[in-house]
Amino acid sequence: MNKKELRKNIKQQFAEKLANESESLYNENSSIEKLIINSELFIQSDVILSYFALPDEVNLFTVNKTGLFKNKLVALPRIARNSKKMDFYFSKNQSQKVQRGYCGIFEPDWHWKKLTKRQLKNKNVLVLVPGRAFTKDGYRLGRGKGFYDKYLAQLKKASCKSLVLCGVAFNFQIVNEVPADEHDIKLDSVYFLPSFE
Repeated sequence: MNKKELRKNIKQQFAEKLANESESLYNENSSIEKLIINSELFIQSDVILSYFALPDEVNLFTVNKTGLFKNKLVALPRIARNSKKMDFYFSKNQSQKVQRGYCGIFEPDWHWKKLTKRQLKNKNVLVLVPGRAFTKDGYRLGRGKGFYDKYLAQLKKASCKSLVLCGVAFNFQIVNEVPADEHDIKLDSVYFLPSFE
């Protein structure tokens, strides 16, 4: 199955689950958030690079809120309209405004501060990465624009104390194989519920 076919397959599976198993999907989302919040990676992290979920992604609202409550620096992505470059922005204020950005995705508005490499120096950084499909060993299929691969390649050059890249997925997004190109960044692990019922 090529990338286009796999994206289409996962999209169809999500639509079916949303139509027939929406409560189960909601419960799985909550369980994944608890799994992240209780993980050593989350507990030990100083900085969390998270995301605003699209309707067919695991929603990390509680994870983001918990990170802020525990005085972690929580940063979220914004894509520049002119350059199509993704950067992360943070705010200490939980009620800071957001806006609709690229492809209608929620993103930090202009009040948020841009995350710099200096703020990552000697910090334990956990990156929570969305995607269309993942393998258990960390290969990821995104939506085809390469925003995360480009950003993560640059992030690896930062002087972090530790940098851990974790995918976040529903069970049906875990596949045996993901077609990978040379520029695709392999993740360290994936948060999902292998035996979720």
